[in-house]
Order: sequence, then C-alpha cells, then structure tokens
Amino acid sequence: MMQRFHLPAAVLVCVVGVLAAAGCSSAQTGGAVSDTAPNRERIALPASFEGVLPCADCEGIRYHLDIFEDEVFLLRMSYLGRGADAVLDDIGSWTVASDGTTLALHGGRDAHEMFRVVDTGTLRKLDLEGRAIESSLNYDLRRTAAFAPIEP
Repeated sequence: MMQRFHLPAAVLVCVVGVLAAAGCSSAQTGGAVSDTAPNRERIALPASFEGVLPCADCEGIRYHLDIFEDEVFLLRMSYLGRGADAVLDDIGSWTVASDGTTLALHGGRDAHEMFRVVDTGTLRKLDLEGRAIESSLNYDLRRTAAFAPIEP
C-alpha cells in the first residue's frame, strides 16, 4: 500500500541518495532530506534520472524523470524510431511506499508508473502491480550527474 510522505520524512529514501553517491552537495541541488532507514546516506532533491527502456513496438522508450522536493515529478517518454512527434510528457505527484523501496508516479495517465529503488543511483521500472519485471532486458533509469529539468 502506498502512503504519501511529506518532504522531511522518508522522501525517496534511496531514490535520490544518488546525490550523495555522485558527490553532489545540497547547495548545488536544492533542499536536503534525511532518510529514516538505517544505513542510508543523507540525500538531496531535486534529481533527474534517464534511461532507454524496452518497447514492444518501437526501438525503445527514452525516459527522462525529474523529481522535485515538493512531491512533483515531470516525466518525458520519447518513443525511438517513431519520429519527433512520438513524445509523451506527464506531470503529477510522487509517493514512496512505507518501506521506502518503491516510488510511484501519479500523473495524468490511468496507470501509475512504479519504480524499485535499486541503489543510490538507480531506479528499476516495475510492472503495473508494482512487481519486478522478469526479463534480461534493461529496465533501469540512472541518475544524471546534475539535475537537468525538462521543459514540458
């Protein structure tokens, strides 16, 4: 069950712990958030994640995900090989599961995008029920070296 947390609580527990791992300071990236889970590093928001994920009927889907400290996200999905018009932008709110390992994006689409926090720099796409996708294909988004917000 997904629960909504406020910024100082368990915000993206290790989703954005990536900033600490990447050596970014909170002065460069915005507000800092401390995680309540043991052995987690201090993290800072906002953050950007990118990756090309599998597509059933195209060359791949390029994801660019921006996560903001006010519980807002921007997501751009570009369908490769389909031309310049094959881009879908979504905006909405994000939540983190009570265990801090699952990030859910609640945007304008019926289905929520869900990701498992793999480590401080990696989000892995989950299926519509929040389960791991059993595949040898890449379903990972990696944190960018610097916050690079998109313009929807």
